[in-house]
Amino acid sequence: TGVQTCALPISAGTTNAVLTIVDDDSLIGFSANAYSINETNGTASVSVLRSGATNTTVSATFATTDGTATSPTRYQGVTNVVTFAPGQTATNLAVTVVDDAVVNGDGTVQLTIGAPVTGAVVLNNALLPTSAVLTIVDNEVELAFAAVNYTVGENAGTVSIPVVRTGVTNVAITVDFSTGLGTAIDGLDYLSTNGTL
Repeated sequence: TGVQTCALPISAGTTNAVLTIVDDDSLIGFSANAYSINETNGTASVSVLRSGATNTTVSATFATTDGTATSPTRYQGVTNVVTFAPGQTATNLAVTVVDDAVVNGDGTVQLTIGAPVTGAVVLNNALLPTSAVLTIVDNEVELAFAAVNYTVGENAGTVSIPVVRTGVTNVAITVDFSTGLGTAIDGLDYLSTNGTL
């Protein structure tokens, strides 16, 4: 009774698939933007992290440069290679600081992670800091008279001599003081005194 047609099924197979791109890049940088150490502590420990691919050996260059602190008087400058073995995601780097026995205030050291690199390394400061600051906290205190010479009339009765403190100001300290013979005569021109500030 005529030609008949029917729909034949299309061969069943996969019409969608997923391609996975395996990242081989390692992101390297500091664990923080800032570190701090008291200058009496000897060595600052700076943490460097690795993320992304961790199945290969990669390396980058770590370096220090002067900020307000100068090498070698306040710290020992460093330029070396930081290497991550397969599976390693963190390491610590050492920066030696110097207790210089001088009142010079807190000082800063600039830290950088950069080229040359070995392996598939990404340096992106927005994702993981590649620059940081190490602050060396000064520990010295200096006490001194505010001036070299003072003048007072003998009818003034007393005189106040200011002593100035510089350096560390967040701890309590004491210092002894006393008067000594000059050309004035003790008991006649002045009364000797001593004590503790």
